[in-house]
Amino acid sequence: MSHVFGEMCIGIRIHEQVTEAFFLDNQTLINWVNSQPLAKPITCIGDGQDGIWNIISEIGESTTRREILDWFHLKENIYVGG
Repeated sequence: MSHVFGEMCIGIRIHEQVTEAFFLDNQTLINWVNSQPLAKPITCIGDGQDGIWNIISEIGESTTRREILDWFHLKENIYVGG
């Protein structure tokens, strides 16, 4: 990835067993997740922040990735006009 997105700490849990946390090291996070056996589809839940979606875009393959905006942020933005 070409960007570092502030002081971001991301925790990952896969299959309810493997847990990792990464701080200011997006590429290591991406490499670690992609080295794990991933479900198809893989479900990625984000809060709408661009940095999260940029990381998620590097996880797995786009054809087998399901991207979901969390409920709180969905409700917060559902009526925002543009």
